[in-house]
Amino acid sequence: MLTKLRSRGGPAILAGVVIVAMVATGAVGLFNAMFSEDTRQAPPERSQGQPPQQQDQAEAEPAPEIDALGDPPDQVSYEDVQENCESGECYRIVGLNGDGLNGEEAVETVYDHLLGQDWGQVDPSGGDPADVPASETILTDGTVMVQGNPQAHAEAPETDGFLILGHATAPGQ
Repeated sequence: MLTKLRSRGGPAILAGVVIVAMVATGAVGLFNAMFSEDTRQAPPERSQGQPPQQQDQAEAEPAPEIDALGDPPDQVSYEDVQENCESGECYRIVGLNGDGLNGEEAVETVYDHLLGQDWGQVDPSGGDPADVPASETILTDGTVMVQGNPQAHAEAPETDGFLILGHATAPGQ
């Protein structure tokens, strides 16, 4: 077998077989793609002159208002930073200003306050919420969900942390 590969004709035949196989595989894929149903959805059309974020906001349910959190705890104040809409779902960024608290303490204070108002706590990874930092869990009252972050948000760098406030149900349900 090695003698055939060492001759002039052997490698040429082998290269020819490989090229024919690659062309045949590409042709089969092309024919399959041409004759299959197109299951992709067309992207939504935008009205002229309207930026993408405003278009998404017009189609999606608005983010929950900051009032859904109720009154803030004593050492923390809320700051409505902005509302964002992506993929038909809107959420609100709420800045946390802690009186003498760092970001993690501000998030913990808000979480303790909301848990005292009968909000539920969930660990997205499925573990026990008591075993992870508060900022890695989600709080919900059944209609609204909140996730905290101990870092300042890019749109509000003077804050001690921020909350992401969204609807607890998936869009369209």
